[in-house]
Amino acid sequence: MVKIGNAPVSYGAFEVTVGIHEGVPTSDEVLDAVQQAGYEGIDLGPLGYLGTGADLRNALESRGLLLTGGYVEIDVSSPDAPARGLAELAQVCDQFEAVADGVPERYLPRPTVALIGSPVGDGTDTQASRWDRIARVVALVVSTCAERGYEACMHNEVGTQIASQESVIRLLTDTPAALCLDTGHLVAAGGDPLAILAGWRDRVSHVHLKDAKRAPSGQPYENAMDLWEGDVFCPLGAGEGHVDAVLDSLRNGGYAGWIVVEQDVLPRSPEAYQQASVDQLRNREFLRNRDW
Repeated sequence: MVKIGNAPVSYGAFEVTVGIHEGVPTSDEVLDAVQQAGYEGIDLGPLGYLGTGADLRNALESRGLLLTGGYVEIDVSSPDAPARGLAELAQVCDQFEAVADGVPERYLPRPTVALIGSPVGDGTDTQASRWDRIARVVALVVSTCAERGYEACMHNEVGTQIASQESVIRLLTDTPAALCLDTGHLVAAGGDPLAILAGWRDRVSHVHLKDAKRAPSGQPYENAMDLWEGDVFCPLGAGEGHVDAVLDSLRNGGYAGWIVVEQDVLPRSPEAYQQASVDQLRNREFLRNRDW
């Protein structure tokens, strides 16, 4: 069985906007919009945005929503760099524990972990030493989360260490980690989510379903801000993400768990939230029309 969730990022609330941009909707506005559109869960968003502990639990329970997961960035630029992200990962798991009682295992929230870092060559790292560190950090992330009862999923994202098709495949080849397949970020990076599903279906245990427009130049995007500022993520079916084929692959492969719809937007005006709410209502209808 599959449950369909959404995320604060679809309404303009995420790490680069909360506390920084004007026009970011309140958590109550986002939670209400997600509930009213018919989603079954919501991503945590930035720590504290939806509340913490009992406040988070009450905010979700009052709307009949589950928590789908929580996003964490871990820096792998140097041996000491991962410490901050690992500490945040522990905090995210703390919030999971506040809301996870009685939730079936397949619908438990999942930590979705992106690996960030300066380009190789800016310091003393080589490609080999960087990948050795990535493998060690991934192993630590997986074991740490497993000890707390959660399955960590590595998250592919433009501008991070795991962005291209090749880096996703190397991650899956060199580590035992599960993948949070972000279909839109992979398309924007020049990759093919269908090929990942065809070759690595058993390793995909969480899905961020996005549609995306490829760069006019035909070249892969390398900077995530270019995606957000260029409105690269679009309503489901309006881009080049082969959303219907992705959904067919998931269904035919027996995927079970969360599909989290995301359509990252920047809160450029107070009215932007209203448009985002309309878009997410339509995205839910898009999926409902396909029996999801």
